[in-house]
Formats: sequence, C-alpha cells, structure tokens
Amino acid sequence: MPSYPRKLLVDAGPLIALYKSTDKYHGRAVAFSKACAATLHTTLPVLTEAAHFLDDAGKLAMLKTVQREAVLLVDLSHTDFDRLARVIEKFPGADLADASLVIAAERLDITDIVTVDRTDFGRYRTKSGRAFVNHF
Repeated sequence: MPSYPRKLLVDAGPLIALYKSTDKYHGRAVAFSKACAATLHTTLPVLTEAAHFLDDAGKLAMLKTVQREAVLLVDLSHTDFDRLARVIEKFPGADLADASLVIAAERLDITDIVTVDRTDFGRYRTKSGRAFVNHF
C-alpha cells in the first residue's frame, strides 16, 4: 500500500475519474481514494472544470464529498487575480484551474499533488521555485 503525505492538492482529472465510471483512470482513482488518508485540498476552479465533464450524478457526488469536507476548498480572493495572471503568463497554456492550484500550493506550502496531468504539473513551479510531486 502506497504511503502519502499528510496533505495533498487535487486536480480535476482524478476527481473526474473518481465520479465517472467510464473514465480510463476510474479504477486508479477508486483505489487511491480507498488507500489515501491525507487531507485533500482543491479550488473552486478545479471543481468547476471537473463538473464540466461529469453527469448530474457525478456532479452531485463530488459536491457531497466537498460538503462533508473530505476535500477542503482553498479560497481564492480578488487579491489573487494578479498572481493568477502572472502564473498564466509564466506558463503559457496554463488554465485557470491549474493556476489556482499553484496559488493553493504557495498558500498551503505544499507541492504534493494528485493529477493525471503530468506534463503541465511537471513544468509548473511555485513562486519560490518548488516543483510539484505527483502521487497519482
């Protein structure tokens, strides 16, 4: 059984996979959710991105997970928009959800992440230059 850090960031891909049984990563996401006892953190842009790919039942299941605080939301405020823009400028092709996770990593001082997006999260760095470590 894998060992996970105490806190992890969660990207949209594993959330989609968990709540969409036809997703190619579904089995992996289910196994991860059973094995991982870490505190999971994400952002509203990530949930919005994931919801776009889920049917109503999947959206509701994901919302219930957040509601019971199995996944904690990292709040973004108006003051974060300058940093979001700088992340997107620095990493061309970065979307709002990914940029929000970079900010969450900086705010929580963690770079451990659960994502299917190895390419982008392999190149993103926090303000201090820390690289992300994928645990999915």
